[in-house]
Amino acid sequence: MEIINPWALILGFPVLAAIVIFVFVVKGKTRQDYTYGVKSANTQFVKSLPYYQKVLRRYKVLTWTLMGLCVAGLCFSLLLIARPAKTENVTLARGSRDIFLCMDVSASLLEVNGQIVDHMKEVVEGLQGDRFGIMIFNTAPILLVPLTDDYDYILETLEDLKKSFGSFWQNDGEYYHFVGDPNSYYLMGGVSHANDERGSSLIGDGLAACIFSFSNLEEKRSRIIIFSTDNQLEGNPLITLPQAAAIAKKKGITVYGIAPNNLGSEDPLQKTEFQDAVDETGGKLYIDSPDTKISYIIKEIDKKEKNVRIIYSQLKLVDKPKTAFFGLTLTLFLFFAANKKVKL
Repeated sequence: MEIINPWALILGFPVLAAIVIFVFVVKGKTRQDYTYGVKSANTQFVKSLPYYQKVLRRYKVLTWTLMGLCVAGLCFSLLLIARPAKTENVTLARGSRDIFLCMDVSASLLEVNGQIVDHMKEVVEGLQGDRFGIMIFNTAPILLVPLTDDYDYILETLEDLKKSFGSFWQNDGEYYHFVGDPNSYYLMGGVSHANDERGSSLIGDGLAACIFSFSNLEEKRSRIIIFSTDNQLEGNPLITLPQAAAIAKKKGITVYGIAPNNLGSEDPLQKTEFQDAVDETGGKLYIDSPDTKISYIIKEIDKKEKNVRIIYSQLKLVDKPKTAFFGLTLTLFLFFAANKKVKL
């Protein structure tokens, strides 16, 4: 235990001791009885009564008790002023989960993704301590926002992403070309890298890239991917969706899938494969209206336990006023209780 203001004790206790000596010793010897009031004659009989002796003893005990409590209260007050403290290892920790929004931004999903982004803004605004990231993919995956709790930056990126979805791709019969706001192209252009050679909507590559965008994968944490795609593979991926799902399961990552209502309309296996993939990770597949899908996913995310994340840890001098404060409070309570008895 350390004292932050030792001068309070060095100066306070000698002054307090001097006051006590002056009041109870010096002044006690020099003061005269019957300073106030009117003298009474023939009080010997009253003073000899047992009841009088009993009351007098109680009065003296209570009087000395009041004096002692007064001194004790002043001592506790000096101790509070002196600020007792202790050097401790102070750790700031925060409960959090890691959440990634991973979106297939091929032309067939632009409208659905625009609706998802609108709802994800509401989700981000309600986050407290959770880290959030954004990845988009088509031919190639692009990490737009690494895991962060800078929610203003996340919302700004989501807004930019929504503007990009407001633009569109136009097919000239052979290739898709970006048409719309040139300032939005930087968000969408990178995902089409090597489109001529590899094709588009490489679902497994997108999910795998998102998995390895989590930090410290060997550390046990709650990790979640919100994965939107129609699972219409139009190229040659490096890794398939089932393979990516197996990696997610191994890394303890839960995948929640979002798909448009036409999932599996061209090929029923597309829906079956997507369903099996998210089921393997412990997640669910949602193919209802976007607002319903997001609300269900958020409920599932809320069920996930938050892991304690250490923000920083350092040695710090921490005030320890509890003992002195409790002593002062108790002393004051007893003082007023005894003072009431003296008056009675």
